[in-house]
Amino acid sequence: RIITDSSTAIAALEKGELDFLSHAPLTAKMSIQDNEELSWYETPIRGLVYLCFRIDSEIFQNTTLRKAIQMGIDKEAMVIGGVEGNGEPISTMIPESCTAAPQDFPDVAYDLEGAKELLAEAGYPDGLTVTLYTQENATYMKPTQVMQGQLANMGITAEIETLERTAFFEGQNSGTWDIWVSHWTVPTGDADFLYRLAHSSMIGTSNNATHVQDPALDEALERGRLSSDLDDRVAAYTDACQIIQDNAYWVPLYTFAAP
Repeated sequence: RIITDSSTAIAALEKGELDFLSHAPLTAKMSIQDNEELSWYETPIRGLVYLCFRIDSEIFQNTTLRKAIQMGIDKEAMVIGGVEGNGEPISTMIPESCTAAPQDFPDVAYDLEGAKELLAEAGYPDGLTVTLYTQENATYMKPTQVMQGQLANMGITAEIETLERTAFFEGQNSGTWDIWVSHWTVPTGDADFLYRLAHSSMIGTSNNATHVQDPALDEALERGRLSSDLDDRVAAYTDACQIIQDNAYWVPLYTFAAP
């Protein structure tokens, strides 16, 4: 059975209408564990939840604005609110469990007052209003709701628009959104997946929906893809992640255990 609404899926499991449920929402973990007729299994995933900007949009071509948001996000709070604490903050777009991933990469320190100062420097001393897109699945909905509160703390009003799964991905790939929360699982377990998200040749496909186009980032991703030396690949992806962080092209939020 295909059940797109997480609450409906959990209810069906609890009623015995399903034998098992993949990708159960983490918000249901305690209730399932407390149910003697059900068992909960989970495993750490090679994946992450992250904040996306369309960096050629009228609003978010402003690097200072992106960096203000980057600085004003409390990732510990994102983990608590987004996955009931069943996750870890992440500092790069590449989970450390991936082959050739940067290790112990320093994150941008959370600084709400500094974020407000950058917001004013970006030209928004009184804040701004944005539409924050999400889908019905709790993997997306929960962190989006937490993100709405975090943006409000900075002075940014985020109006959430919820879409069903197909419409969400069509909208994400349309090149018309300004800001949204997304999720990526790495099927190959290799850092090369970042090429699909971040290389300029992927603009216009279903991958580089943020329209990042940076020659230095392209070069680092190409080095990582073409080299067969692990140390060289780690260095290349470390460079790529530094470029992403310095320009706040995305804000990696957290990784989590998948049920």
